[in-house]
Amino acid sequence: MRRRLINSTLAVVLVVIAVFGISLVIVETRTIESSAQESVQSEAVRLVSIVDSRLLGGERVASGVLREQITPNRYAKIEIPGRAAIEVGEHPAGEVITATQKGERGETITVVESRTTVSQEIGRTLMVILGVALLAVVAAVFLAVR
Repeated sequence: MRRRLINSTLAVVLVVIAVFGISLVIVETRTIESSAQESVQSEAVRLVSIVDSRLLGGERVASGVLREQITPNRYAKIEIPGRAAIEVGEHPAGEVITATQKGERGETITVVESRTTVSQEIGRTLMVILGVALLAVVAAVFLAVR
């Protein structure tokens, strides 16, 4: 009887973990990916705003000025009509997340981030979810045995 109680308690916990854990992993993965895309897009919009205001004010647009405005580990390419393209940062290798924004004066800003950053964050989230699931199984075993 006791063995059956322990087995049924563990079965219930494992089913709950499987149902909610898998859906949580899917939701979190999509959330992290969309958040990264929105972040890159937001940075492109912000850089367009900075470049527009500098062009409007007759100020110089140079990589040194823009380097401080871009998040580390990201790459930006600023194309202003009639001028050489300005590149800030190193272009990441492999799969990337890209956002392009056009400004009022015809300039085009492209911001690129490596997908590796997103994959690492997804990995950390999966580890947390697995850790919580493991704690739930240990707690279920403890309560079932007790």
